[in-house]
Amino acid sequence: MNRRGVVLSVAVVLVFAGVWYANREFEEHSPLVPPVAKPAADTAPVVSAPPPAAQVTPSVEQLVADAAGADAQRRTTALAALATAPRAQALPVLSHALTNGEPGERPLALRSLRELALAQGDADGAIRAAIREAIYHGDDEALSSAAQDALSVVETAETK
Repeated sequence: MNRRGVVLSVAVVLVFAGVWYANREFEEHSPLVPPVAKPAADTAPVVSAPPPAAQVTPSVEQLVADAAGADAQRRTTALAALATAPRAQALPVLSHALTNGEPGERPLALRSLRELALAQGDADGAIRAAIREAIYHGDDEALSSAAQDALSVVETAETK
């Protein structure tokens, strides 16, 4: 390589180094950047809480519709929320999800049925019947075992 090529290469490297140096972000502790005054603790701006609209609880009718919908995330959210819904409205949806729902959603439906029975009772035995249906006609051994455990818990709670 001749002398002109070496000088040109060094010049190109220096230009790139200069551009990089000029565009880099200085760190807070860099001696080249003057310190920025921080506001005192008592003069900090007040940050408001997020609007309550993000915390709105959907209606039971909306939960029932979401539990039967196509969106998997909404289905799982609805199945979990139905554990605290009125028993008469939640029981058919949770029972259907337990026996006919997606395999990953069945344990959630079982958990919600158990919570529903513990919170609101099962005097007519409808929740226990739904759980027994899952035990006797289910094809998932793990779910059948979990359903047997849930049935024991609900029956124990009902006899107290």
